[in-house]
Amino acid sequence: MAIYEESPKVSYAGDADAPLVIVGVTCGAQACPTIYRTSSGTLLVQGKTIDPAVLGVDLPPGEAMVEIPAQLLAEFAAALAPERTAG
Repeated sequence: MAIYEESPKVSYAGDADAPLVIVGVTCGAQACPTIYRTSSGTLLVQGKTIDPAVLGVDLPPGEAMVEIPAQLLAEFAAALAPERTAG
């Protein structure tokens, strides 16, 4: 997995003024689980969508379950830790 300090930017909803910054990815391409930071400071997660009904989970409209490797989240959290202590 890669954690980026100088991250590639991709367009968010087609808006070049609101780029996504890749902050964690499990491979070298954007065709695998990825964590993005938005210009508003939130995170977006790309992964395999899971049917919540199969798991017995009732989601509200507009929400989805996405599966990502635990390693991606663990390594992202570890990389984020110095950022939290510095601020």
